[in-house]
Amino acid sequence: MSDKPLYDAHCHLLNGSYLADELQEIFRKHFFDRMEKHPDLQDEYRVKGDLHSGDDDFSDKFLMFFHWLSELLANLHGTPESSMRMLTKAAGEAWGADPEEIRLIPLSMDISYMLDKPLLPSGTNDGDDAIHRLGKMIDKCDRGHGSTDQHRTATATLNRHYRNTLAQNKRPGLFKCRPTGFENEIAALQEIVKHKNLDGRKIVTPFLAIDPRRPGILAKMRKLVNPKKGPFFGVKLYPRLGVHPQCKELEPVYKFCERKNIPITTHASIGGFPFSDWVYEEWGDPIHFEKVLEKHPKLRINFAHFGHYAVGDSCDFRWADAIAGIMKKGYDAYTDLSCYTTENDIMTFNKTVWSKYHDLAKNRTMFGTDFDILYIANPGDIDLKKYFYLFSEFISPDDLDRMRTNNPASFLNADRRN
Repeated sequence: MSDKPLYDAHCHLLNGSYLADELQEIFRKHFFDRMEKHPDLQDEYRVKGDLHSGDDDFSDKFLMFFHWLSELLANLHGTPESSMRMLTKAAGEAWGADPEEIRLIPLSMDISYMLDKPLLPSGTNDGDDAIHRLGKMIDKCDRGHGSTDQHRTATATLNRHYRNTLAQNKRPGLFKCRPTGFENEIAALQEIVKHKNLDGRKIVTPFLAIDPRRPGILAKMRKLVNPKKGPFFGVKLYPRLGVHPQCKELEPVYKFCERKNIPITTHASIGGFPFSDWVYEEWGDPIHFEKVLEKHPKLRINFAHFGHYAVGDSCDFRWADAIAGIMKKGYDAYTDLSCYTTENDIMTFNKTVWSKYHDLAKNRTMFGTDFDILYIANPGDIDLKKYFYLFSEFISPDDLDRMRTNNPASFLNADRRN
């Protein structure tokens, strides 16, 4: 057992209320409010905007998924703190370590805008939403490029919009308004960092989810993300929710991360939330980051899941090949093995991807659980004890040791900043 800090480099400290809150708001914004006011729009949700499924049952599948997930998660209880204790206890037992010393990189999630207009690689979608424009004005003023009057007017208008929204859209039961799951998650992670990261230690180093469609998120990023002090130590991107890696709205994020030496984790698995065959699934392909890295060569990016290849009963290794290709070009690229929840996952990975790219990727691959998403990935047939067992059984001790010690420390730049 290594005496170096042990990391879970890809996890989530969510609880049942997070997705329940977010899904309720999505339902309210995109379905119930608009359909009540504009009955003629109901057909729009068969194929909304760019949501072309090629399947007449797409809308039914989508709604059923959200009903199932909302009801499931609304009945789960717990807090991010209790999730953290559960995860670190399991890691400590599996690795023979003090649970209090297990280091976590929790990735926040922002799913609120998954049905909004997508941000295209051309950057042509500035949105016709006045709220989006107000958020951009506030961000501009926060950077010192706008007048005090502009900032005051934009902020007041935005606040008035939110007050009106709360007043007009209060609903009984499931659809009553409340603070968003994202806002609550960010606050909870800051509290965990405050209480866990004592005496200069970096026990919990969360990443802030960035969706440029959220008003004010760039200002929040500049305020909260600091690779030395936190409370957030990196940035999380989720392209498959409608934000193309090459959209112009992400340029300020790339510039900020490159200038401040801030790590980025991006979802790079074929599949993921909300379900496989999602309309923007291909936007997560690491190949889309090649142009980004040509423009911002000093970025440090973790392409999560090593392009996880399971697609039904078949396997697709294109994304894993793309990640390896980026590594070969000398970019500061990493990957992780989070959410490999079955023996077949690990064994197939060993026989194909790992045997092919071991020497290239052994110092750039990290261990992750994808807790607590792993429960959804393989419902009824996975728990933390089994997850840790799979890695100890099918990954060599030397490789596993690097995945949970040196590699995540290097990705965080921990060896140079502590």
